[in-house]
Amino acid sequence: MIAQYNQNYQYHKDKDLVVIWSAKAGCTIVVKMFFEQEGLSNEVSKYEWVHDFREKHSIANKSDRIQALSNPKTKYIQFVVNPYRRAVSSYIHAMRHKYLGCQYTNLSYSVFLDKLINKVLPNDIHHSSQIFKLHKEKQIEYIKMEEIQNKLPYINDKYKLEYKIKSSNHYAKKTNEDKIFLGNTEWENIKNKIPKDYSNFYNKEIKQKVEIAFSEDIALLDYDFNDLKKYNYV
Repeated sequence: MIAQYNQNYQYHKDKDLVVIWSAKAGCTIVVKMFFEQEGLSNEVSKYEWVHDFREKHSIANKSDRIQALSNPKTKYIQFVVNPYRRAVSSYIHAMRHKYLGCQYTNLSYSVFLDKLINKVLPNDIHHSSQIFKLHKEKQIEYIKMEEIQNKLPYINDKYKLEYKIKSSNHYAKKTNEDKIFLGNTEWENIKNKIPKDYSNFYNKEIKQKVEIAFSEDIALLDYDFNDLKKYNYV
């Protein structure tokens, strides 16, 4: 385990339900579903970016959110994605938005993972673990976003929700590139031709690096590298 644990969650007070999400794991879709359930879609629409509203809502409801974690009646559900795919998405996000510092703006995916493993990069939710900070204390049901369309009826029935799948249109544009290995290619030579197939970033060595950085995510969330192509949201 290299990355810090996840601390991100929302709380349906009337359902005694904590909804856990991770950055670069379909979080925009999840929080949009959350706020629609809360009847706050009109409030969200006033914001250009749903996460700006989320931050203000979380601060305003801080007391309820904290108390939820100590309430024995609280239920927990978490939306997760394949760590092998999320690691690539985290890399792309860091390179596009340049928030890691000027010295980390033109890395290859392989070097990005090296720096993550060696704890050179600053902590950030976009490349932290998906595993929730209280995962050893709470019984959490994990829902794979790869299966969200089929799982929504089950989720809605079990937790008395009315979730409907949402869209997210802020992702980087992807191309249908031929199979070509990009794991050692610097960002400046990738940024205008990001492949839809994230397996283009992998060889055996890089796969092993992800398994070092996100070993707990892979084991706990029950993901396999061969599932990489199933997820199209992030």
